[in-house]
Amino acid sequence: MTKSDEKIPITTKSGLALETFEQGVVAHRMYYVGKAMDLWEIALNEDPEFFRAAYQLSIYNLCFGNVDDFKKYSQKALSTKMKLSKGEDFMKQALEKLAKDP
Repeated sequence: MTKSDEKIPITTKSGLALETFEQGVVAHRMYYVGKAMDLWEIALNEDPEFFRAAYQLSIYNLCFGNVDDFKKYSQKALSTKMKLSKGEDFMKQALEKLAKDP
């Protein structure tokens, strides 16, 4: 399942994971970063191959100085076997470089 509306398409095998991820995006836009991260964690638990959820969690953990959690989530994001959208593949390449030296 891929959703696109002129943004980078979001790829997941679970409609529930996608819905939960999007709720996290809304929470983030309202500056509820902790709630957003909780929702992204729920989405990732629903679909363990959900690249974008793991990606978001990795980036935010790095921003907050949680290097161990950054490594955990970036490894999860980078190990996905799911066919990603072109934009997500680009994000994955950037994360690979960032993960080498956080």
